[in-house]
Amino acid sequence: MQDAASFADAVFSEVNPIGVAAKLLKSKDERISQRQLERLLDLRFGRSGTPPMEDMPKIVWDLPRPDRG
Repeated sequence: MQDAASFADAVFSEVNPIGVAAKLLKSKDERISQRQLERLLDLRFGRSGTPPMEDMPKIVWDLPRPDRG
């Protein structure tokens, strides 16, 4: 496999990802269903409490130092 997307496509050609996600949401283990719901909500609405990337400040690490001489 060349990359993660190719790997996912290969797995999804064998398994219906929507069916698996729905099964996880219906799990009797509350932790599993809660984590699945959180992941789906993150995919749909973005991470809660995390500003969008365009709103994040840019940090430039390699700015030249001022001449103090």
